[in-house]
Amino acid sequence: MNYKNLILSVVFIFSYLNVKAKTVKQFFIKISPSGERVKYGKFKIKKFSTKFDYVKKNLIIDEATTNDALLWVNHEIQNFPKEAKVLFFIHGFWASLPYSLNRSTKKFEKYYFTSDSSNVCAIIHIIWDANSINYRQTVKSLTNSTNTLADLLNNIPNTIDYKYSLMCHSMGNRFLFETISKYVISTRFEELILMAPDLDYRKYEKDGSLFTNLASSVFVFFHTKDKTLLMSKTYNGVERLGRMSKYKDNGKIHFINCSDLSDIDDIIDKYNKHIYFLNSKTIRKKVEDILK
Repeated sequence: MNYKNLILSVVFIFSYLNVKAKTVKQFFIKISPSGERVKYGKFKIKKFSTKFDYVKKNLIIDEATTNDALLWVNHEIQNFPKEAKVLFFIHGFWASLPYSLNRSTKKFEKYYFTSDSSNVCAIIHIIWDANSINYRQTVKSLTNSTNTLADLLNNIPNTIDYKYSLMCHSMGNRFLFETISKYVISTRFEELILMAPDLDYRKYEKDGSLFTNLASSVFVFFHTKDKTLLMSKTYNGVERLGRMSKYKDNGKIHFINCSDLSDIDDIIDKYNKHIYFLNSKTIRKKVEDILK
């Protein structure tokens, strides 16, 4: 084989490996605070942007029940092996904005569940209206959507044929807590990850059993120097659970201290220390290990 053919062969092999590289499928179920019906589909992830690829009927975006949306997702993942797992993900404040969605979907695609040893084959993003510049208005939005989230959570066992876990980030934890505080949720996840929870720590102390009733294992990731949650503490007048170091594992809830991280690879987050689940290799591996 001459030099030119050798180069072409190497290029072909690397191109093939790149094409065959495992990537997690990413779907969304979009909740509106103005009604109980949802929009749904899969993310179309491109180099410079991520767009909602909505399911349409007669060229019109379908608005369906949470049950119908989950059934559609389940149909889309039917080629997965039966031991596969799906991860439901509830984002935080401002994380439904185009820039934030683009960042999170691309980081999930690039860094998460790419190993053949990972059973997580799909992420189902629960998108809610967190776009208001006003913190209080965003809290009102999630409060108005708790009935829809409760309906979605309760429909999972009847629609998803695979194992499932749940991860919430930042204010997404408040969304979850307000939902499970108001409604009976019968679904039990394998793992529940509370990532940097923007939640009044007193509510956790009062009703921590709500979390253990929701999952076999619960993990709380916190960073005592989280500046985003420091702003939330100042605004709310109460310390946030995602900044607390006072708790110890109790056998049911495990606390993971991220305060000594040195591998956050995002310039802004090196200062804020709030989105480390996307920006730290250490935490990404920890999440993957938990979900195995």
